[in-house]
Amino acid sequence: MAVMLAATTACEDVDDDGDIFNVQPDGDMIDPDAPGVDEVSSIPLTRYTARMETPALQQGNIFIEHSTFERDDSLVNYMLEYSTEHYLPRWVAFRFDARNRATVANRKSYDIKPQFPADPDLGSKGLSSDAPFKGFQHGHLCASNDRRNSREANDQTFYMSNVMPQSGNFNGIQWVYFESFVQTLGRSESFADTLYVVKGGTLDNIRQNITVDGHTVPVPQYFWMALLRVKGSNYAALGFWVEHRDNYVELTATEISPMILEHCVTINQLETLTGINFFPNLPDDIERTVEANFTAAAWGL
Repeated sequence: MAVMLAATTACEDVDDDGDIFNVQPDGDMIDPDAPGVDEVSSIPLTRYTARMETPALQQGNIFIEHSTFERDDSLVNYMLEYSTEHYLPRWVAFRFDARNRATVANRKSYDIKPQFPADPDLGSKGLSSDAPFKGFQHGHLCASNDRRNSREANDQTFYMSNVMPQSGNFNGIQWVYFESFVQTLGRSESFADTLYVVKGGTLDNIRQNITVDGHTVPVPQYFWMALLRVKGSNYAALGFWVEHRDNYVELTATEISPMILEHCVTINQLETLTGINFFPNLPDDIERTVEANFTAAAWGL
């Protein structure tokens, strides 16, 4: 039996066990696996919807949160909104902070099969394990290297719900530059107390459609990232907008930062491009300021 849990606009969060929710027209979410009876619960979803990295949700999609159990506590690994129309994530959100900056676990072995397991929370609503992307690679959103704080955390990044079709050239060259940039900043205690990250690809602006598990799945024309840096009482935000092409070339160390700067946009611009409301749990005055501007020097660019 499902229990309806009401959303909230508070800014604090409490980590909890992983779960899956169906987004409803009124903004509430129904947990299809929750124990209980036919009743409406007053328990707010502050542990999910009020986390700073969680964008505004879209009706009809599925919200999923994956956690790991570490140091006698549950730790949110990453969250995502899954498009039931496209069989891909609309976005994936996570954070770098003192609890998950460590790099103690290596990438999941290529010998382990399935390499990309079906998301255990999606069941038949998701794609099957190692479902082929018809000439495209399984491009991580929350990257394997984003989550090296534990074996379980790294393994969860290989769920099919966390990947999108990417060309080998884009996935292996261009996207890596942006991922590495974010990982370096996220693991720097001097740069941020917390770095909030949201990633995705365009589901309505596409290169082509492919058939996966009998479903029509779009190949994004653009991939993007939204970043929010918090250091003490200082906030800064930045977006990346990157075309999904096949002709990227490897760059020298001195060429990377100028290239990244060329792909920078404000969060306001990124919201217009994607139709997603990022960082809605920021206080309004801070949100207006940081989403309208970015300073390249603040990001080492």
